[in-house]
Amino acid sequence: MVLRFIIIFLLVMLLAVLSLFLLRKLTWPPDPYPPVSVPAAEVPSFKEISIDFEHKYDKSKSLPFMAGAIFELGGEQHIFVGGGYNQPDEIFVYRNGVFVNITKSVRLTKESHDTTYGVVAIDSNGDGLVDLFIARESGVYLYTNNKGIFSEKKLDIPLDPKHAPISIAAADLQKKDFLDYFISDLLKLAYWEVK
Repeated sequence: MVLRFIIIFLLVMLLAVLSLFLLRKLTWPPDPYPPVSVPAAEVPSFKEISIDFEHKYDKSKSLPFMAGAIFELGGEQHIFVGGGYNQPDEIFVYRNGVFVNITKSVRLTKESHDTTYGVVAIDSNGDGLVDLFIARESGVYLYTNNKGIFSEKKLDIPLDPKHAPISIAAADLQKKDFLDYFISDLLKLAYWEVK
């Protein structure tokens, strides 16, 4: 009796597996990613371009994150790179095949003894110029672009004092022509319990 039950159970399981296999074969395409052939002349090639910046990570004073953003301003490509603990943030513009540091000329500043974790580059006020929202150990900052010169304002965003903002995302989620921001945070290093 038990042997008969086991045989019937195994046959039902085998039938179920075969049915699922057959269903997959009949309903799924054989290869959802067909082979693609691209002429060699159309395949992009890249060359390394150096940039005079080396992020300084101090694992005893900051979290392991680094901010970065690429944006266009005045028809030129720019790169924002966030500095580590006690290291300035910098902005570079791509000109004539090289990255030129323009941090001082755009008046991008940062207090010492702070770490930059995240950035979003977006036109926040509709003037056609890219502004920067920067997440740092000390809080969230808005750098408003005034015709190529940035002015800094620390935003009054209530955050748990034990947490640091590490990234920012911006979108018009409600389709009302106003930007909505999502700020993620993480427990500051001083409050980690390492065992």
